[in-house]
Amino acid sequence: MPKVIENLKENILYYAKTALLTRGYGSLSIRGVAKDCGIAVGTVYNYFPSKELLAASVMLEDWLAALESIRHGCQASETPEAALIALYKGLESFYDTYRSIFNTFTFSDNERSAFSSRHRLLVRQLADCILPVLERTDVEEAAETSLFLAENVLLCAGGSELTLDQLLHIVRRLM
Repeated sequence: MPKVIENLKENILYYAKTALLTRGYGSLSIRGVAKDCGIAVGTVYNYFPSKELLAASVMLEDWLAALESIRHGCQASETPEAALIALYKGLESFYDTYRSIFNTFTFSDNERSAFSSRHRLLVRQLADCILPVLERTDVEEAAETSLFLAENVLLCAGGSELTLDQLLHIVRRLM
């Protein structure tokens, strides 16, 4: 009878995250994670069929926690400006955790297409956090404005030339 290991998937994700953040994506391996967990390589493959999916699963767990924190921060915000700051801080924290990982990725044409659709989903998730705050004000076209703000806060947190202060200045002028 096979031995039952409690919380195996969580343990695999824990060791994968540790390897990913300390040694980088290039050094992450299914074999290394299996060794750290004290399990067979095939057992890891039962949960995660590839290194890419394992790394994505680690980041997804952290993203969902960050998104929940962003939602709470936006819900507690009295003004659109405060909501944007909460959104920015949550994004910046997540991005800072994985910055070195993100900087190592290069995309094929097929991956660019998938990235584009995921980017739209991300912007929609962020816009949904801001939208309730905008709807409490007299902002016209709150849904479209939330998409614009989400896209631009995402750019700011990612290190574009647009800074949060510049974006907040624009928001103050618009509202």
